[in-house]
Amino acid sequence: EKLGKLRQTIEFIEKMSDSEREAMRIRLSQVTRMTDELRQEINSLSKIIPEVRQSDLSQFWLAEDEASRELMRSKLEALPPSEKAKTLKAWISEFVTRRDTVFREMKEALEAKKKALMGNPE
Repeated sequence: EKLGKLRQTIEFIEKMSDSEREAMRIRLSQVTRMTDELRQEINSLSKIIPEVRQSDLSQFWLAEDEASRELMRSKLEALPPSEKAKTLKAWISEFVTRRDTVFREMKEALEAKKKALMGNPE
């Protein structure tokens, strides 16, 4: 029974579009990658840019792999405080734009699949 459910899950993921997979990866990264250390680091980063939504910052930081985060840490450490905030905002803004596009495309794809299943393709 467990193998059957796992097989169904794999088949479901294989049928996903690239946008749907990317959206799932972004959402799952918040759940699977959060550690106490990363939570503390996100809180520290939010003090640099308090005007940025915490959820956007968290999703941005957790969606990156450890090597990318380490590279960003190094770049931020080398910058003066005013540049840190500007750079971090730019990275998050770019991420949010990409995330919103991916989520919109995923929603549109799911709505199209739903219409097709209901025999109402448009």
